[in-house]
Amino acid sequence: MKLFFSVDADLYVAGRTEDGEDYTAEMFFVTAEDENGNRWRHRDTFAGCRVVHDDEGYPHFVDVRAAAQTSAEEVKLRYERATRFDLENWHEARPAYGSTAYLVYGQFNDWAEEQAERGI
Repeated sequence: MKLFFSVDADLYVAGRTEDGEDYTAEMFFVTAEDENGNRWRHRDTFAGCRVVHDDEGYPHFVDVRAAAQTSAEEVKLRYERATRFDLENWHEARPAYGSTAYLVYGQFNDWAEEQAERGI
């Protein structure tokens, strides 16, 4: 099975500012995708923000995206060089939009999830 690896990112709430607002940051991870669009996400994630508190206990959000992305790139390279793919450290992810896998089961999964959210 031929796999393609990429570093991707999602947004997450890293904490609340001193004003009580959510602070949104990026979380980096590695995705493996086969020729049919089936995807898996590696279990390791790399936060692009480090939270530090000052002397008064207020949070400050330090941008560490460059280091986080570099760490994810190292994981990606390790798997690109590997001779076999073991799913032990991976979990299934949504198939690539428009791919064969998406057309076969992804569309139905999206529809079923929408119905569940609507309580149908």
